[in-house]
Amino acid sequence: MKYLISLIMTLLIAGCANNSKYNDEHMYDVASHFMNVSREVDGFIKFGDISMLTEEQILQKVLNKDTRPNNLDLYTIKLERQGENAILLLCDNDIALIEDAGCNSNIDKILWKNVTHNSCMFTIEAVKVCN
Repeated sequence: MKYLISLIMTLLIAGCANNSKYNDEHMYDVASHFMNVSREVDGFIKFGDISMLTEEQILQKVLNKDTRPNNLDLYTIKLERQGENAILLLCDNDIALIEDAGCNSNIDKILWKNVTHNSCMFTIEAVKVCN
């Protein structure tokens, strides 16, 4: 009997340990919206008048005109310009969740599956992912 109780407790603990704060269904929805924003930012950098704008101002101009439901409000978005390419990073405090180059049609790095604290830093090099 005590082995059965131990087995049940072990299964319950293991089940709770795998229950991530970042639900895949929710995060893929966030990733889809984030990818659209990264492409819009990339296009704005390539074709807009950005000569006097900071990265934060570029990001705000794109986000302000975004009329879709915004499920990104819970997170921090960072922009890094690499030449004429935009790299965006979505973070939850100090945890990187998604990193995307706006120059292509896929999400470049899904990071919410392996959460690491103090990871909200850019890692993508545009010259390697942008054609």
